[in-house]
Amino acid sequence: MVERNYDYFASWYLDQWLRYDKQFCEALAGNEKAAKLHALDKAARFYRVSRNAPIKYESEKNTPRYGPVLEIIDSVQAADLIQNPVGQVIEIQDRISSQYGNRWMLSLTTKFLWLKVKQPIVIYDSLVRESLETKDRDYHTYFRKWRSKFESDKSEIIAASSRLSDTCDRVIEKCKISKDYVNQISGETWFHERVLDIRLWHRHTAKP
Repeated sequence: MVERNYDYFASWYLDQWLRYDKQFCEALAGNEKAAKLHALDKAARFYRVSRNAPIKYESEKNTPRYGPVLEIIDSVQAADLIQNPVGQVIEIQDRISSQYGNRWMLSLTTKFLWLKVKQPIVIYDSLVRESLETKDRDYHTYFRKWRSKFESDKSEIIAASSRLSDTCDRVIEKCKISKDYVNQISGETWFHERVLDIRLWHRHTAKP
């Protein structure tokens, strides 16, 4: 397996942010319920977590697609999660799960919460979990090992992200954005954290 450096993954996430996550985050930060529900639906399809929330449970309650999820996460603020992010995320997962037959929904929960508040959410993903070599559903260990990996690679990720405005002319031109905008978002800690997510996800999928 060819081991890619962080320049590659920083470029990957810049493209993903501009094409997908940016729109999802902006909709969830707004005030239009229909736009938020539409964003959750598109995000669930993109992140392949739709199956985690069977539509039958919504039909039984006569609620719109992802209506029960939006009702729970809509009022969540980053400050609510600072003191005990793992415990609070699991509690929110349990509340969402109770609306969908008590299914395990941590992947969907963390992905949607990240789009809503970004930090301090650590997205739970089954492929990243395998890269981190943690047990299924053990979010405490997953969170700890993910944070440890981020701290060990942080300087390399930051350096790679800082080079994006000089190396991604094609993406910048295609998306009609400025280099100042790229410098702004690529300097954010949440951006650096997502670069690590992409690296860990790719490490598993690229295995022979």
